[in-house]
Amino acid sequence: TKPADRERTRDPENTDWDVSDLSIRNLTIDGNWFGGYPTDKTGAPLSDENGQNNSDCGACLRIVNAGHVTVENVQALNARHDGLYAGFDLNGGFDYGQVQNLRTENCARTGVAQIAGRGSTFQQLDLRHGDEGTMSVAAFDIEANLPEIVNKGHIIEDVYAEGALKNVCRADARQYDVLFRDCRATYCVVDQSSTAGGTLFVNCAFEYEEGERPAIGMNGYGSIDTEDDFGERMIWFIHCTFSGNYTHPVWSRVAVGQLVLYGCRFEAENGIRLTYPYEIVVKNTEFRLGASAEYALRIVFAFSKKVRVQGKVRVLDCLVDGDVENIVQFVKGHRPPALSNRDLIVESVR
Repeated sequence: TKPADRERTRDPENTDWDVSDLSIRNLTIDGNWFGGYPTDKTGAPLSDENGQNNSDCGACLRIVNAGHVTVENVQALNARHDGLYAGFDLNGGFDYGQVQNLRTENCARTGVAQIAGRGSTFQQLDLRHGDEGTMSVAAFDIEANLPEIVNKGHIIEDVYAEGALKNVCRADARQYDVLFRDCRATYCVVDQSSTAGGTLFVNCAFEYEEGERPAIGMNGYGSIDTEDDFGERMIWFIHCTFSGNYTHPVWSRVAVGQLVLYGCRFEAENGIRLTYPYEIVVKNTEFRLGASAEYALRIVFAFSKKVRVQGKVRVLDCLVDGDVENIVQFVKGHRPPALSNRDLIVESVR
């Protein structure tokens, strides 16, 4: 293994891999099975009383600083942290990988964690809680954790996930151009990096019954002083459905910019709530809201030292089903920025 070198994960052209052109197929990795030995070298049990991995083995499968690796027909079970951990901020990415027919179960932190790398494809994944696993971070997590880390161009499709799809990063990381297509999951969490690019969800179905989360949680931006600070970092949801018992379709109390909801359908107790928004489009979207819903869309413009550009919100051709007190709440908080008629447009909402 090459010495730690963060520059490999910052270089979008890096090919200084430890390994390349490797195939891993037809394999089961069980974090609770270590050659049949029930204890580690100190004599401590490898499993806790619930059967969950209690060892120092974090991930079942960890692939770091590698290019053109194929993972196919693999099961990753009972990981103390992650089923598959792909790329690492300090060593190198998981570049141009192909992961197909991967099943993870009973993992404590994530099913799949894509931390650094370029152009990998994940298809036909089955990511499950199991009896004791929680996947407390996410079922599928794309997350660059350090400045300037490259984590881009990934495709995730045909995934069943008993947990969240998560695409988040530091504002100064280079994480973008991520596609989720034909996925089924519980909810999602997204935000945007400071680099041009975006995130696209197409034909995804989310279902959640516990009534404690929004369908889409938004983590927002860093400091925004001018329109140029946004770039082209759109987050798109196209023909996605969110069924069950969500608190809100979309919820954020930090800046949210360049979000598009097109042809989507939401079931939730209340409507969309956005604070410090910029360039938001909601079109051809249906809301089925709870009996006590106060609004279908709540937009808050207010003073913020970090977010000085707000506005350009458009709500077009939408349907609201429910006894909603206010279809749209347009709220001006303390010392809002200068706004014009073009900053909030509502047309054909019924």
